[in-house]
Amino acid sequence: MFSFIKWFEAKWQEIKGNKGLWFTLLTLFSLAGIFISLYFVNFLVSDVAKKTYENQKDHYLLESKVVLETHQKSVLTLATAIGRDATIHTLFTSDDENKTAKLTAIAADLTQQFAQVRNENDIFVHFTYEDKLVDKKIINGLRVSPEGVQIGAQLPLAEKEKVRLGVAVEQDIGALRDYYRKEKKVYALLLNRGAWSQIDPAVRKKRYRAIMNDLYYVDTKKFDAEFVQDLAQADPKVMKKQGYIKDMHYFMVARKAYSWDGQEIGLMVMGEKISEKNSFVNLIKNLVNSVTIVALGLIVSMILFLF
Repeated sequence: MFSFIKWFEAKWQEIKGNKGLWFTLLTLFSLAGIFISLYFVNFLVSDVAKKTYENQKDHYLLESKVVLETHQKSVLTLATAIGRDATIHTLFTSDDENKTAKLTAIAADLTQQFAQVRNENDIFVHFTYEDKLVDKKIINGLRVSPEGVQIGAQLPLAEKEKVRLGVAVEQDIGALRDYYRKEKKVYALLLNRGAWSQIDPAVRKKRYRAIMNDLYYVDTKKFDAEFVQDLAQADPKVMKKQGYIKDMHYFMVARKAYSWDGQEIGLMVMGEKISEKNSFVNLIKNLVNSVTIVALGLIVSMILFLF
């Protein structure tokens, strides 16, 4: 061991004596140090960025759950208020031969009131009779109909403990799109083939487009065209595995969508435009670049100081 140390010291002095070799080795070791340091800095920064993307994805998923539940509760509250109306109870339990027409007129009037008073022209009220009730219990959630997709609530009304009538309140799915627009974000609902097939063929032909290798269908008249175009080019495998996509014009997050009877109907996709000045993705990229530049500057400064 002592002999090795003596040999190493002798070699070290020999190398230092050869100025050309000495500075060549210093340069090589310095460059190696820079690249190794940058590798670890990039690794650490990339790991932090990835975790930040994951946290943002979780935020979007939580937000989408809260937003959907809020709209579902809203339509259920409206249905409950209508169902408790004394005039409606008296009418549907009466022997009035014209009660069907009168209830239809009441539903039309309520729909018009929502459009005028609440400035919400996407809420519709109607009454469903015993033979056409989806289920004789309270139902609340997404509903696929021949006209498209709605956020719906159905409240059964009973006469002598037997369900005779259902109050249905439906809000167009565009309400979720409008919420995200106010937040300067984007939203789209992608239907799988099973849900898409429940929509009227004429509506499908006029408004819907197949995307993601024909795995999903999107209403091109309802959702932002640029966002739909990005979705059409998105990789469904990445979307499914990672839960988000960040390398396109939009940062987008996806979650499964279910109808009010528990059937999977497709994907809800939320996101924001990357090109916006204060977009989340740009902030992360700028942070990564800044940290990398600062780290490189410090490393180079330390090496120059050694010289």
